Amino acid sequence: MIRGTRRFIKQKLHWINLDKRIEELEARVDESWGKMDKAAREKARANLKALRKQRTQVAEWYGSLKSSTGDAWEHMKKGFSDAYKALNDAWEKSEKEFESGK
Repeated sequence: MIRGTRRFIKQKLHWINLDKRIEELEARVDESWGKMDKAAREKARANLKALRKQRTQVAEWYGSLKSSTGDAWEHMKKGFSDAYKALNDAWEKSEKEFESGK
């Protein structure tokens, strides 16, 4: 029970940290909004939307992973891994495009 509680708290802190990083990137975009041209604004908006979507998908896969058993484990593990990689790719793309669009 304690191990499961610790794991839950650790994972919850991970999601909070990830949400905080997304919010910080949004704040940086907001601060630079007036300096960005229309194309950069649209790209920033689209990237942030994609980032939030990927974050949600990773959370959903994680929730499914926690409750999967037996044969479903490998399928769920791969799905979570793929979703996490997509989130990481979206994050890196958003950061690079924001930095280049300043």
